[in-house]
Amino acid sequence: MLVRSLLPGSMGHRTLSSTPALWASIPCPRSELRLDLVLASGQSFRCFSYFLPYWPRGVRLLRQDPIECLFSFICSSNNNIARITGMVERLCQAFGPRLIQLDDVTYHGFPSLQALAGPEVEAHLRKLGLGYRARYVSASARAILEEQGGPSWLQQLREAPYEDAHKALCTLPGVGTKVADCICLMALDKPQAVPVDVHMWHIAQYDYSWHPTMSQAKGPSPPVNKELGNFFRSLWGPYAGWAQAVLFSADLRQPHRPQEPPAKRRKGSKGPEG
Repeated sequence: MLVRSLLPGSMGHRTLSSTPALWASIPCPRSELRLDLVLASGQSFRCFSYFLPYWPRGVRLLRQDPIECLFSFICSSNNNIARITGMVERLCQAFGPRLIQLDDVTYHGFPSLQALAGPEVEAHLRKLGLGYRARYVSASARAILEEQGGPSWLQQLREAPYEDAHKALCTLPGVGTKVADCICLMALDKPQAVPVDVHMWHIAQYDYSWHPTMSQAKGPSPPVNKELGNFFRSLWGPYAGWAQAVLFSADLRQPHRPQEPPAKRRKGSKGPEG
């Protein structure tokens, strides 16, 4: 992986522009890019923008390092992409190993479990703006080191059945059903995992006419997430998580959906029926 792939394009580092010899290569396992997997649709799900205006041009899931994936998604709780990115960057700057410096910017790798399990980590992360997530980061790092035997435990979950890996992840502080599904899908070789949030809830109701069997359910919850995940797995098959990534990305680009599900619209409505 070239160093430039780690850099925001807007930075325009003068060092790289004026001295091409400073380009360096950082080892990146081919498996992390999932180059071994070619779906029937090609290397990624694609749909041209003229066909569906809000559809992403391409979506591909990486096979991330489980530790990096776990703590990044702990930071994602009740958050948006811009803030999550900032939190993870500050986490790496404070506790991660130094990789390279370009001009006045220093880049860091992801911290080790040992670095995140220190006694002062939670207080430091709170100062960096992680809020209540700071406690979950340090507590999960300690739990893996002290109760599970270290990072090999996470690696071994790649070989475990999906249900077992999901259940094991949910024992960690700050990891609920959605975060566990994200980690299963993006780091633990579980392509059938379907993370469910409000976006997928709306997609299921508006585009697939799905409704939970628990009539009182008004949004995502652990039992409803499992039910909806099973619905999508029955619909999309063993790579349901990849399909979820496409629909989730497309939904982020759409105008705000009305809050009323189709069943509650007036009878004359011509909205999507599934």
